[in-house]
Amino acid sequence: MNDATLNIKLPSALKEKVEKEADKKSISDASFVRMILSEYFEKKVNEK
Repeated sequence: MNDATLNIKLPSALKEKVEKEADKKSISDASFVRMILSEYFEKKVNEK
């Protein structure tokens, strides 16, 4: 896999929610966002 970096700005409230959920799963914020994006695109593919 070729890794790429994505820098994004989030509203503070959303960043706090990401941090909370990532902490619950004992993963980094970046891993949590990557997981959510993967699930989103997997669902889109399966909808077709």
